[in-house]
Amino acid sequence: MSIAAVLILELLTAPKARPADLRPHVTVVTPSERYEGRLESEDRDTVVIDVGKGRLRSVWKGRNNRVTVEDRYYEGAPGEAWFKDPARTRYVVSPSGHRLRPGEFSWTQLELLGSLFTIGASERVTLLFGTLAPAWFVPSFTAIDMVPTINLLVGASWAQPLADDVRLSVGSWAYLMPFHATVASWNYLGLTLGNEERHATFTAGMAGLSANGTQNLGTPTLSAATSLRVAEHVALLGEGWAYLSRSVNGFGLGPSSVFAETTLAALAASLAVRFLWAQWSLDVGVLVVAAVGSPLLNPTLNGALPVPVVSFAYHSR
Repeated sequence: MSIAAVLILELLTAPKARPADLRPHVTVVTPSERYEGRLESEDRDTVVIDVGKGRLRSVWKGRNNRVTVEDRYYEGAPGEAWFKDPARTRYVVSPSGHRLRPGEFSWTQLELLGSLFTIGASERVTLLFGTLAPAWFVPSFTAIDMVPTINLLVGASWAQPLADDVRLSVGSWAYLMPFHATVASWNYLGLTLGNEERHATFTAGMAGLSANGTQNLGTPTLSAATSLRVAEHVALLGEGWAYLSRSVNGFGLGPSSVFAETTLAALAASLAVRFLWAQWSLDVGVLVVAAVGSPLLNPTLNGALPVPVVSFAYHSR
């Protein structure tokens, strides 16, 4: 609860980095000329743009005139410009409820090892696929012949706006190692609060693992993450995860027994700085994973492992 309170407080009190009165950037190409500027007005037949120093130019949307209204680039007062956060759909690890446009895609290198492709399938649906590590980099230590671990990460998510700056999302991820009969899954329900510049996402999910004929399909997960854009090219990221395990004896015995039989298996937290460009982003920070393995009401850390975070991504226009 304390993590959630801190995230909401930061979300509400963070300075607004985005300049006021921003309008989309427009490019107009006619058979003889090319104009670029800030959108002033638009109707079915014409578009009016400010081409600089307050000079307005009205252009007819005819067959020979190509008008492109950018929804990624914005202009304000002279000297003020802004671009949409290209990495608005994710934090260090977990997803947000903000979507890619249909046909838009991103390619992310996770820790310089994993490759992840994310594609906007529709206004509400996003698909992803990739690997967490090259097959030749992670051999299977359970196999005598050290066969490389072919691995694949696939997933899909759906998001629905509930109100201004409130989004509900549902998603499912699966991590497959087909040659070693191993499948890990994560199904989640998320709530995102905030706009694309400053937002926080809270998720509750269920993780599962099937390996060598043994199945564990009931590991609850809770997470909270935030992204605060503090400048045109800089955002601050924070994220926290909790992995729980439940004893069979705890079911149906009342709230006190359920809490007593719930074990906090592991905790994870990350802090990172995200550097932003119009089509690129770079995350630099640290991820700390701690094994707990103790009752939820009396947790005891058994050790923590810090992992540096270095990830970058390319985003299509």
